[in-house]
Amino acid sequence: LLFWLTERLCQKPSARRTAFLSAGLSLQFLSGHVATALVQMIVVLFYGIYRSRKSFLTIRFLLAAIVLGVGASALILFPTIEYAAQSHAATYRLKEPIPLFPQPEDFKAMVAVLFPKFYGTPLQHNEWGPRNFNELNSGFTGVVILAFAFTLLFGKVKEKSIGFFLILALVAFGAAYHLPVIAALLHFAGVLRIFRPASWL
Repeated sequence: LLFWLTERLCQKPSARRTAFLSAGLSLQFLSGHVATALVQMIVVLFYGIYRSRKSFLTIRFLLAAIVLGVGASALILFPTIEYAAQSHAATYRLKEPIPLFPQPEDFKAMVAVLFPKFYGTPLQHNEWGPRNFNELNSGFTGVVILAFAFTLLFGKVKEKSIGFFLILALVAFGAAYHLPVIAALLHFAGVLRIFRPASWL
C-alpha cells in the first residue's frame, strides 16, 4: 500500500494524494512496531526520490506526507521512542559490535526465508533453530510471490522500478545477514544499528 500510494503521488503530486500517503504512513506507525515502521518510512522516502524524476515539487509533497504521517502518529510514536531510550535493549545493541561478515547462525537463518517451518514452530513445540521464530520467518513472503518476482527479473517486459527493488532486496538481505559492505555501513549508521534482522527483512 505504501509503495502504491508513493507511486501515485510521484505520478501526479497533489494534496489529496499526499494526505493518503501520510495516512498510510501513520497507520504503519500505529500498527505497533515502530522499528519496522521507521525502516519502511526510510524506504518510502528513497523510493519517492527514485521515482520523482528529480522533480523538486514531487519531493516536497513526499516530505510533507512523511511529516504529516509522523505527526498524526505522535500519540503513540513519541512515548514509544521515550520508552525505547530508557530500555536496556537499545543500550546494549548500540554497544554490541556488528559482525562485518556473515556468521554461522546467519547461514542457518537464511534457510527459513525459503522454508519457514524448517526449524519447527511454536505451535508444534518442536523449535530447534538458531533464533526466535518471528525473526527467522519475517523474510518469508511465500513461494508463489517469490516465483512471480523471479519472472520479473527474467521476463521480456521490464518494470521501471525493478532496479530499485533489486537494490532494496540486497540492502535488506545484507543488513539482516551481515554482508561485508552493508554491515560496515550499518556499523556507522547510528540508531539504525539497534534494529534486528526482522525489521530489515
